[in-house]
Amino acid sequence: MKGLEIHQKSEEELINILRRLIYHGENNSALVIGPRGSGKTFLINRAIETVRDELKKRNCSNDLIIVYLSGCLQNDDKSALLE
Repeated sequence: MKGLEIHQKSEEELINILRRLIYHGENNSALVIGPRGSGKTFLINRAIETVRDELKKRNCSNDLIIVYLSGCLQNDDKSALLE
């Protein structure tokens, strides 16, 4: 199915961004867009779980802190950092 292939590629790209952030300190952003119900949250949660599992295997899973922000409340970088 084509839809799953698209999500797999997106998931791999998102995982690579998270790896570069965690392992190399790169400060990259990712914008995940799509219609309601297209699997954006599912995609992000799967990517985070994959990276979290990798960290558990390396015995450093406690080093990862996930911060959830709302685009409705934090509408610029400054307010997001303050939150």
